[in-house]
Amino acid sequence: DPTSFDYAVTRRHLEILRTATDAKGRHLNVITLEGPSTIRQSYANSDFAAGYINFYLCNDAVIAPEFGDKRTDRNTRDILQEQFTGREIIQLN
Repeated sequence: DPTSFDYAVTRRHLEILRTATDAKGRHLNVITLEGPSTIRQSYANSDFAAGYINFYLCNDAVIAPEFGDKRTDRNTRDILQEQFTGREIIQLN
């Protein structure tokens, strides 16, 4: 969302990651996750940056946030499942 307070810095970080390489000079495979269009009212304030990148990998699961936006919550779950095959995707609100 270009009107978001963190839009510019997020775009800059994405560009840095897209041009970064690992120790062997290979480019990183950057997967983007669209942020939710709507969030639960309990989260609503001007400086809350809703996003899915704070997921947590543990043993056989991936723990990720859920914001109540059915489309982006589902899309995120699908992308994480594709990237972390064999792990259960658990979204918490």
